[in-house]
Amino acid sequence: MAKTAKQIAAERAAKQQATLDAIITQAKNAGASAEEAYIAAWVAMAESSLGANLRGKRR
Repeated sequence: MAKTAKQIAAERAAKQQATLDAIITQAKNAGASAEEAYIAAWVAMAESSLGANLRGKRR
């Protein structure tokens, strides 16, 4: 049975949250404050998203 758009979106959101949680944990383990860890996670996700959007496009 094919997945619905809602199921796909939920899976994508769960993966994104797991990635954010992993980055936050790594940053905290490296000595970052909670705020710095959250900032690092969101910056990493933004960079990843930007890279995915630009992949394959030429200037």
